[in-house]
Amino acid sequence: MQPNQRLIILPAIILFFAQTALADEPIAGQVFTKNGAPLAYAVIADTTGQTWSIADENGFFTYPNSASVNLLSVARYGYQTEYLQLSNKNFYTIALLPIPIAGGPIVVTGASKDFSGQISNSYSKLSGSANPLNFFYQLPGITIRSYGGKAGIINLSTNGSPTSHTKILLGATDLTSAQNGETDLSQIPLTLINQITLANSPGIFYGSGASDGVLKINPIQNSNLISAALGSFGYSAINANYAVNQKIFSTNVSIGHETEDGNFKYIYKDSNYTRQNNDFERNYLALSGQLKLSEKNNIDAFFLESHHKRGVSGPITFPSPLARRNDNLRIGSVSFNRLHQNGFSKILLSSRKSDENFSDQNPNYSINSRHKIYSNILKVQYKQVINKNIAVNILIQGKQEKINSTDVGQHTRNMQALAFELHAPLFQYFKFIPAARVDKIGNNKINRIESIRFRFLGWSQSELEYYVGSGFRYPTFNDLYWNPGGNPDLKPEQSWSHSLKYRLFFNNNFDNHIYLNITDKHTDDLIQWAPSSTNSSMWQPQNIASSRRTNLTIGTQMKLNKIPLQFSAHGSYQNTKDIEKQEVLLYAPKFSGFLGARYKIGQFIISGQTYYTGKRQIDYYQNYLPGYWHTNFSLQYSKQILGNQLTIIIDLTNPLDLNYMSINGYPEPRRAMNISLKYELAS
Repeated sequence: MQPNQRLIILPAIILFFAQTALADEPIAGQVFTKNGAPLAYAVIADTTGQTWSIADENGFFTYPNSASVNLLSVARYGYQTEYLQLSNKNFYTIALLPIPIAGGPIVVTGASKDFSGQISNSYSKLSGSANPLNFFYQLPGITIRSYGGKAGIINLSTNGSPTSHTKILLGATDLTSAQNGETDLSQIPLTLINQITLANSPGIFYGSGASDGVLKINPIQNSNLISAALGSFGYSAINANYAVNQKIFSTNVSIGHETEDGNFKYIYKDSNYTRQNNDFERNYLALSGQLKLSEKNNIDAFFLESHHKRGVSGPITFPSPLARRNDNLRIGSVSFNRLHQNGFSKILLSSRKSDENFSDQNPNYSINSRHKIYSNILKVQYKQVINKNIAVNILIQGKQEKINSTDVGQHTRNMQALAFELHAPLFQYFKFIPAARVDKIGNNKINRIESIRFRFLGWSQSELEYYVGSGFRYPTFNDLYWNPGGNPDLKPEQSWSHSLKYRLFFNNNFDNHIYLNITDKHTDDLIQWAPSSTNSSMWQPQNIASSRRTNLTIGTQMKLNKIPLQFSAHGSYQNTKDIEKQEVLLYAPKFSGFLGARYKIGQFIISGQTYYTGKRQIDYYQNYLPGYWHTNFSLQYSKQILGNQLTIIIDLTNPLDLNYMSINGYPEPRRAMNISLKYELAS
């Protein structure tokens, strides 16, 4: 038996016979004003005030679930405290009334009957799967591009876009690599992916690379737990989280180790092969904390150190049996938040640092490549309601990016940005939201974008919004300075889009709704690598492409009251075109869809989900990858003993043992099973 296996199995045996166990998923929700505007930094606490969490700037919150807690207080400076009666809901909404208000405290069930505010999308885990990709498949219009197994780089695309057009944040930290403009999801520890929210006005408040949206991952767990897992392809993991919740201070410490041999069998052109050099190892430490300095002031901080060692299999037509990659990711953020009676001020400092080392000791083409990438961001934000119906949101941002690379050289880029958004009534029930942003890139490059949203608030059970706006993405360090071929004269990519979104709620329950999204996006000056001149063997990035993407998504999310069943479904049709080549965009499926369900009976939870990705064109010679289904089932059993729970999860992925690829040349793992134990002390 290997040492790592003993490290996993011993705690697993101890946990199996322990007479304590794991609680349900955290409570999630969003806080609003009575006019439907998200309310920042409300404090959600039990009635003793000892266990608490603070909502973020968009009003989203999570709170540790506990069988002993059925009533939460929701308090915010300048507003009347209300009390939230917990039920079996997955997501709670609550509107606070400003002080002064006559009468005593009000107990609500999650939403006022006349509430007509916007509800931003928020997603919690539907399946008990240990694979975080199953979480992302729940998001409508998402396509996962994976290089096969945990060792492969994993990117995310929205509505057929390049992967560099969707921004991903962990807490308040931007995970985008300044070297290539992408986010590698394989660098994020599984246990930190608990809830995902979609940001509003991404192009305005997040700038470059956010034209197709921003996904914000909430990494805080607020619980004392240890978990252990064993699975297919030599997978093993052990993770622990320790939470301290005092009257004015809350902190979480997470630590974990994961490893996988990663080699698996696959079929290519009717022949059987084994994927080799596909191992993966991760060690990580995460720290988070919230400090209530006073009723008006609080501090929020997060830190992650994650180290990865992996094999690099290469494409099946040109494997790399000796290639290795080590990458270390360090991110951190700290913000000081001051509450006003009708708004807030915020100062945020965030940092991302990665050290990536690639080596291939093949004697015929030895390669050693190392890249150190740094990003530091300072944001100052001010949001204030001027009167009952008009609000302003102002952002000032400074950013510095650096790289020290064997292939790119040493470079530094400084950027400054100013963004402004206005919320104002246009007519009765209509809200008009114009916004603008100016970015200065380097010494003299200026980029401007604008947007306008029209929101109809006349219905108590639905929402309707029309959006038109622009976005941009400036070139990466690879595009500008890669040796050979970098092009320092590249212009930023420019895009504009308009969309119509409609959502209908049932019985004033925000858990249950259907939605319709229609978007049309145009992008010019797309950066593509191509021969620098006719008959040239050297390729160089150039602003040579334009594209158009039209998307229609229909979906629903339901939680039934009479039976303990919840389900989610969505389907997307998209029409894409590379205008220069008069071809569809590469790797953009015309059809995609998702169906997931979760059923609770007694101490068992049965969940399953399947995601369909249609066929995708992979080159301009009419070659396609066939469509595929990505399916997952899990069975969860929990036993409460002495107020705690022991939870056992059996997780089955690709149960039909399908052979498929999301990127040409990189097969995905076949059928896999994981078994995990989780142990959590009650709050």
